[in-house]
Amino acid sequence: HQDSATLAVLGARAEEQAFALAALGDRGAVGEILADIKRIDPTSPFASELEARMKIHRRGRVDVSGLLE
Repeated sequence: HQDSATLAVLGARAEEQAFALAALGDRGAVGEILADIKRIDPTSPFASELEARMKIHRRGRVDVSGLLE
């Protein structure tokens, strides 16, 4: 049984964590959190966009501007 309100809060928190870690360049941790986000919402626009941005530049910090708007 999945509580949609709880999943929404967990998803939002995971997005915030992924955002911060991507800005810092911690790609390994971002990958793990993105997997969690996609388990919560397989069609997450946030996860899709962050993955796309990570592919543009494969090392270092990720441009996260506008991701949480």
